[in-house]
Amino acid sequence: MANKSGTKQTEADIERLKGIAVAAGETVYHYKLIARSVNRDEDTILSWRTNDEQFSDRLEQARIRFIEKKAKLAKPEFLLERLEPEIFQQRSTQDVNVHLPKPLLGGASTKKVEAEVTKQIEANSG
Repeated sequence: MANKSGTKQTEADIERLKGIAVAAGETVYHYKLIARSVNRDEDTILSWRTNDEQFSDRLEQARIRFIEKKAKLAKPEFLLERLEPEIFQQRSTQDVNVHLPKPLLGGASTKKVEAEVTKQIEANSG
């Protein structure tokens, strides 16, 4: 396999880069950043993972250690928001202003329509 400068790399060079990539997996999580740490692209990391099961396992273990370290540092509230967002996510309210055009002849009263729209908005936000 040739590197970016076009020179042939030995198997030892590639193994050294894989070791650096595994070490990087403990400090950064994303494959793109891991690839940058060894001056390669994501496709190279994917190729190494596909063709070398041991490397793939070591890299995944490093990424798991990264997550474990970060989880210990995170506040419990943050973790709950990520694990169960439907229950623990912070709720925000928004004011909505609706301006309806005047009804054509024979249409419903504007105030009646506005009141109905307001009821629907309140029902959906509650």
